[in-house]
Amino acid sequence: MTQARRASLEARLWLTLTLAWMATIFWLSSGRITSPLPKSDWSSFVSNAAHVPVYAILAGLWRQLFWAAGNRKPQAWWLAVILTTLYGVSDETHQSFVAGRTASPYDVLTDLGGAVLGATSAEIVRKLRSWREPLLGIGMGLGLLGAWLDTWMA
Repeated sequence: MTQARRASLEARLWLTLTLAWMATIFWLSSGRITSPLPKSDWSSFVSNAAHVPVYAILAGLWRQLFWAAGNRKPQAWWLAVILTTLYGVSDETHQSFVAGRTASPYDVLTDLGGAVLGATSAEIVRKLRSWREPLLGIGMGLGLLGAWLDTWMA
């Protein structure tokens, strides 16, 4: 198999995984949230903080897709974060039409934190150690801040 064909195959794989993960997020946000935990501020916080890994995975998938497609420029990191955050905005808009769900700007902040965490993690996995490493902490911090605000300020 040629190098170009292998790269094309890898890019298609990452695209498929990215779209499948987006469909999973859409499906998860299409129904009521039912938790076996009693309703409390902490169970709400855990529910809100769950956005961080969900959107970290999405941003990581976007970044891997861009890498596989040959885009190794720093702008691809930003594109992964922006596309993931925009999907978070669209998901919140979608949730505003679902019975029993609400839209929250704090959730978008949490999604942004997850996006920064995921895109940065993907960079590290690809061994592109750079100025972005501190963004792992910033991403986690933004995500947890958004979850905290959505739990106790909304």
